[in-house]
Amino acid sequence: MSARVVGWDEETDVAVLEVDDELPVALGWADTEALAEGQRIVSLGYPAPATDFSATTGGIVSFQTR
Repeated sequence: MSARVVGWDEETDVAVLEVDDELPVALGWADTEALAEGQRIVSLGYPAPATDFSATTGGIVSFQTR
């Protein structure tokens, strides 16, 4: 999907992107069949109890299944 940067803040390292496609109200979960151990990921959000936005990079170490 293509996007345009319409705003950003270098201090907090956050950007606002604009897309032409319609997006769902909430993003769906990733298809776990398409993920692999060692794959790079990024986690975005507001971790509790902090109120500051967080962007954390990492990698998939292993999968836990029931």
